[in-house]
Amino acid sequence: MTLDFWRRIGELLINTGAVTGWTLLISGVLGVTLGLLLFRLRLPGAGIYRGMLVAGLFIPMHVSVTAWRAVWLPFSHTLPEQLHAALLQAPAYVPLMAWFTGLALLTADPSNEDQALLDARPAKVWLRVTLREAAPTLLAGLILVAIFVSGEITATDVLAVRTFAEEIYTQFVLQKPAQALGVALVLSTLTLALCVAFLRFLRPLTEVSLEGFGRRLQRRATTAEKPLLAVWIWLILAALWGVPLFYLVRAVKAPRLLWQAAQVVREEIVCTLALGAVGALIIAMLAPLLARGMDRWRKRHPRRFHAGALGLFLLAMLPAPLVGWVILYALRQPFVPAVFSDTAIIVLLVWTARFLPLSALIALPFVAAQPEEIGWLRRLDGTNPVQRLLFIILPIDAPLIGALTAMNFAWIIGELGATAIAVPPGLPLLSVRIFTLLHYGVYYEVAGAALILLLPMLLAGAILAGAVNRMLARIG
Repeated sequence: MTLDFWRRIGELLINTGAVTGWTLLISGVLGVTLGLLLFRLRLPGAGIYRGMLVAGLFIPMHVSVTAWRAVWLPFSHTLPEQLHAALLQAPAYVPLMAWFTGLALLTADPSNEDQALLDARPAKVWLRVTLREAAPTLLAGLILVAIFVSGEITATDVLAVRTFAEEIYTQFVLQKPAQALGVALVLSTLTLALCVAFLRFLRPLTEVSLEGFGRRLQRRATTAEKPLLAVWIWLILAALWGVPLFYLVRAVKAPRLLWQAAQVVREEIVCTLALGAVGALIIAMLAPLLARGMDRWRKRHPRRFHAGALGLFLLAMLPAPLVGWVILYALRQPFVPAVFSDTAIIVLLVWTARFLPLSALIALPFVAAQPEEIGWLRRLDGTNPVQRLLFIILPIDAPLIGALTAMNFAWIIGELGATAIAVPPGLPLLSVRIFTLLHYGVYYEVAGAALILLLPMLLAGAILAGAVNRMLARIG
């Protein structure tokens, strides 16, 4: 590796660090504030607010970037490009930090909080007791956001900010795999270190039982100032979703232009929704099976399990352009039939490689929490595998499969980094088209496509929220 290569790595490291740092600051402050308010207090309409956060988890990055680009357009010439990129993508990570804050609160000892409340106001208790005990899990959330940001290309590509992921994508597009793989090796090494740190700081949360999860998440109100706090929540949520939605609607200007935008991306909408539903269902069916195998391995080999979980998590966090290129390269070999690389099959394989590992890790605690009697039912004598699948496994896993299907459907619609690399010519996909329109299209077309895409995303979020509530009700 030449000196120029390492100079380039230094430049990419500075840009990636700056974008990631600004994003963590913005999403961390807003997310932790929302999490404390929504998961520590019984406020009027708190369930609606949490539902909005669930939906916000799955708004595609290109939709968020499209909306916030309109908001910050008047200031685009004065903002530093790294800060500008962070302002475009940080709102997408606020719901994730809010939910991580809610989970982190489970690790705080209630008795310490109760004792502190006798001598101090709730705000001081939150800062000096609750957040201090929840700090490891909150730090894990920030590390996870850092991993996501380091692999994101939407905002950085639009603003031409050279980060690691952007450089990998650009070099693959320019047919320079050697340069791309060199950068990918550096980014993958950094990602591995972050994954180790994430799992290390997540350990306190893994020791918390899921039993009574829903009740403990919103255990008690600690202040009487509910109206004022509700106003603060509405202001934050309005800033996160109301402002960009207003700018999207203003950019479209008239229903006629929205209809025109729908006609421009009509084929992409139909193809993406149909193919996304198939891919999401495939992943949702495979994830519980993989999670169940991991749970059996955990019981038999607890020490080896941690290494396996780390490997699976690292696979899920690999740079998306790298995943897309590896699968494309493997399927372009002479001994592989062309049907795998020239049809929608390659896109389904890319989506499965991107989201199956993370889906299995998410399904693992729910599978592990199932009573042992369910395992006995799965091994009933006199039943063949098809009967066990149809009459035992699917009914028991139906809420989990429904939640995973909605979650993966939302992820698939918003996936760009790997899809843009591997998509075969002639296959119309909405994320790739919106990404192209962001660079070359008329802005009302981009805004209209983003508004159209919000409907299935919100529907997927609503289905996911309902499925999660049913699973938590079963657990207790």
